[in-house]
Amino acid sequence: MPGPHYQRSFIPAPTAQGKADPRTGLPEYPRDGRSQFLEKALAETSTDFEVATDSLAQRLDAMADEFAEAFAAEDKRRATLARIQNTANPDIERQHRERMQRRG
Repeated sequence: MPGPHYQRSFIPAPTAQGKADPRTGLPEYPRDGRSQFLEKALAETSTDFEVATDSLAQRLDAMADEFAEAFAAEDKRRATLARIQNTANPDIERQHRERMQRRG
């Protein structure tokens, strides 16, 4: 095992370097079967990830819509119950008359 002063170079020797990549200016690395396999696997994984995130976003939107409908229904139910209680309460009319007399 080499000592701590030894560093392995990951940059290929100049003789093994191909032409420069026009996008980065760095030398292109030769492609072998493994890199093509990994690129294909990454592309498939990326596609799967995009499909999963889109599906999750759609499900979250649907769930938010369901919650909004449930909250609206609950609000209507509470308003209806309050109206029923106010209508059934005999003191409502008396309280209304008292308010009107205070104003008048």
